[in-house]
Amino acid sequence: MWWPALGGLVVGVGGYLQPRALGVGYDVIGDLLSHRLAIGVVLALLAAKMVMWIAALGSGTSGGVLAPLLMLGAGLGLVLSPWLPGGSPALWALVCMAGVLASVLGAPVTAIVFALGLTHAADALLPLLLTVACAYGVSTICLRRSIMTEKIARRGLHIYREYSVDPLETHHVADLMTKAVISIDAATPCAIAYRQ
Repeated sequence: MWWPALGGLVVGVGGYLQPRALGVGYDVIGDLLSHRLAIGVVLALLAAKMVMWIAALGSGTSGGVLAPLLMLGAGLGLVLSPWLPGGSPALWALVCMAGVLASVLGAPVTAIVFALGLTHAADALLPLLLTVACAYGVSTICLRRSIMTEKIARRGLHIYREYSVDPLETHHVADLMTKAVISIDAATPCAIAYRQ
């Protein structure tokens, strides 16, 4: 019972130090995508949101996944934009947001559609496709499961691959076979008809 209390304490302290890191944060995501925040503010916001999100998820409480990933990805893109080639900081915020979303959730097409639907930035399609494909490929190679299925697997439920369970992976032949053999007498009408 102490883990959720500790998680709540970390979230409360983080929210006191960085109030914009609390809640869903769609207004913060909009500010990040529009490049309306200074780099120092973005770094402080990223640090607070990351610690708060990790503490909330690690304490076993139910919390959001989508909005924190969007905020962390957009903030990461904005911080890295001075060192990334070409494009505006807003472009890299969008591209990194989609890359983080695709790799952590294991949903590359959803990340691309969500990023394009959110911004209508058709000129970002090629960088989005490349980043999402690379991020998803690396996460598929390095991680066995996404954040959506990891909790289920930790509870002891076998997950073969994302969002589906192979029935042959969870059942043994001995569980499905009939152990009492039923024999048919040769004199029964069915057996005689079969022989003819």
